[in-house]
Amino acid sequence: LGSYILSGSAKAIVVTTGKNTEGSKVEQISKDVLSQMPLEKDLGDLLKFIFAVIVFICISLLCIGLATGMPFAELFAALIALFVCVLPQGLSVIMTLILASGSYRIARKNVLAKRLQAVEALGRTEVMIIDKTGTLTHNELMVCSVIAGEEQYAVTGKGYLPEGEIQDIQGNIAKYNDKASLMFAAAQLLDRSKIEHIPTTKVYSIKGNPSEAAMEICANKAGITEDVVYKEYQELFEIPFSSEYQYHAGFYKKGTVGIVYCIGSTEVIFCRGPKISDQQQVLIDNLLQQGLRVIAVGYKEFDLGSIPGSSKEKKRFFSSLLDYDLTMLGAFGIQDTLRDYAPSVVKKLKDAGIHVVMATGDNKKTATHLALESGILKHSDDSVLEGIEMQKLTDEQMLHHLNNTTVYSRVLPADKLRLVTLFQKQGKTTVMIGDGVNDAPALVVAELGVAMGNTGSEVAKESADVVLLEDSFSGIVEGVREGRYVFYAFKRVVLYFFVTNFSEILLILFTLAVGYPIPLLAAQILWLSIVTDSCLDIALSLEAPEDNLLRSSWVSEHPSLITRGLVAHITYISLLISGSSAFVFVWYLPQGLMIARTMVMVTITFGQWVTALNCRSLTLSIFSLSPNKNPFLFFSLLGVLVGLLLVIYVPFLQTVFKTVSLNGSNWIVVLALGGVLVLIEELRKVVVRRYYSAH
Repeated sequence: LGSYILSGSAKAIVVTTGKNTEGSKVEQISKDVLSQMPLEKDLGDLLKFIFAVIVFICISLLCIGLATGMPFAELFAALIALFVCVLPQGLSVIMTLILASGSYRIARKNVLAKRLQAVEALGRTEVMIIDKTGTLTHNELMVCSVIAGEEQYAVTGKGYLPEGEIQDIQGNIAKYNDKASLMFAAAQLLDRSKIEHIPTTKVYSIKGNPSEAAMEICANKAGITEDVVYKEYQELFEIPFSSEYQYHAGFYKKGTVGIVYCIGSTEVIFCRGPKISDQQQVLIDNLLQQGLRVIAVGYKEFDLGSIPGSSKEKKRFFSSLLDYDLTMLGAFGIQDTLRDYAPSVVKKLKDAGIHVVMATGDNKKTATHLALESGILKHSDDSVLEGIEMQKLTDEQMLHHLNNTTVYSRVLPADKLRLVTLFQKQGKTTVMIGDGVNDAPALVVAELGVAMGNTGSEVAKESADVVLLEDSFSGIVEGVREGRYVFYAFKRVVLYFFVTNFSEILLILFTLAVGYPIPLLAAQILWLSIVTDSCLDIALSLEAPEDNLLRSSWVSEHPSLITRGLVAHITYISLLISGSSAFVFVWYLPQGLMIARTMVMVTITFGQWVTALNCRSLTLSIFSLSPNKNPFLFFSLLGVLVGLLLVIYVPFLQTVFKTVSLNGSNWIVVLALGGVLVLIEELRKVVVRRYYSAH
């Protein structure tokens, strides 16, 4: 299970089962890689840091309180309440909510995230490695030109549809030459593919090599069918296609003569026989410059009597026949048209600051042509690296090529895998997009693997984290936008969460350190956590996305979830809220401990109220954000205000929470302190906006 035979013929022997199979090994690799998703790593480090800091602070506060003569029971209850409230129990729920809503939104655009964390990882994309066939192109190969000797024929039709004909250069039905007849026979004999039409998706499913399927359809258009050739040829031996040596060869008996047919890359076939004519070279170069995949066909006759008897010697004998005197019959020009939307998608990705790279097994000229058409290459003289050149370079040398090379041609599956790991060495979040079996290793190892849903192989879809259900590459742009929105929502929630909780810790630390009574009781701390933190945190996570998420500077502005800038932001707002609360506590303490604690509770509540409004955007003014964009937040703010008034003015709740009623002058003080916090945050946002516009 999980293995697919695509070409060649063999006797299959089961050698292992269960956990020892290759499929199980790939699954284990997948598990190891999945644990390294950016969000999970960030959250793991964050939670360890939070726990260590909270334990240290609570122990410190306990020691300070006991040293200053605080009643142990009251101090211990307050610290337990503080410890419980500050631990981010609700953070995982809120983040799951954000990820689930993000996954739902991109699913509506036919982008399926198999793991919730994959949505956020899309937003962090710095490098996107794209396989050409099936991703940038339709993956419906069709032979559109045939070069036989020094003559060229056009082939009409569309994709894998069987309708079409062979035409000469004047557009008439061609009477093709003998070399063309041999090429069509070779196409039929060496075809191991199977074509199936899927009515529900209205696409053709290819089992095997798509190029061989396209050549077989071309031979059918010429009237040379499988039934005809197998009456004339008897198969003796076969060397299946391999990406390592890039050819597929068959050895046959036709009457009393032995015949070799070999199809493969032009570089491999040309070097096994006499030099081709200048006219043939010109015709082939023209096909390559048009972006066609060019597959050469070689031919050779041999003496049937020279075939050795033993199987080992037979294999060596047949392989040696390909080393010399191979006659170049001609070449098939295979078209795989670029998807209409590919250039616009590539442009949007580049404008979003993502480094887009093409990695393909095609010829350098073909890859260059399609890279220019799609916009991956800006100029024809931009850096293009071939797989054989790449294999000669060390990892250190390759690292110098990564930033200015956007096209890699004639690459093997191992080369794609190496590309992913090299970008990861640079510390860049890498996304691999592919649809073939040969893309599977890179799809597994990349932070995010993306596969095509219809034309993609089952192996690719199993290995991927995201599946484009309609094979629409354009969906990846929406995925990046949604991922950035999710990431930005996380930052807002993390900022609000730490500000609201650290301000309480700093307040208690200050008052205990200078010998004042504890400013908040356990019930008041729990009220702040349950009513204020939880309600506003969830509402804040539902904030609508901003318009400029696909700007090019976004990646550099948000390198990770927790940055020095975010830590500084958390610190100074926490100091403002705790400082204003401490000021209120000291100011009102002479009037009584209960009114001082009530004023502290109200001041912190309003500080959190204002912080929730400020966290709607880290750069935009709160006065420029419409309430209609997040009605949930405003209903939550109203609910918090009503709850606060009930706690302060309802006698029963006053007894539970140890509060007293406030007068008008008390409210003026609270509102003034909240206004100062708004003013300071607005000034900070003005500075940040000017900095971003200047850079």
